[in-house]
Amino acid sequence: MALIADNVSLHMSGFNILRDVNIAINAGQITAIVGPNGAGKSSFIKVLSGD
Repeated sequence: MALIADNVSLHMSGFNILRDVNIAINAGQITAIVGPNGAGKSSFIKVLSGD
C-alpha cells in the first residue's frame, strides 16, 4: 500500500498555505518532511490525515 497525494492545496484566512504539493510514499518507506518554521509541514500532514 502507498500514500499518494497530487496537487494538494490549502487556502486559509486569505492565505495560500499549500499550493500544488505532490507526494508519493511506498509502504515501509521512511520519509521526512522538513522545512523552516511556517513552511506548512504540519498543515500538510493535517490535510493528508483528513483533519
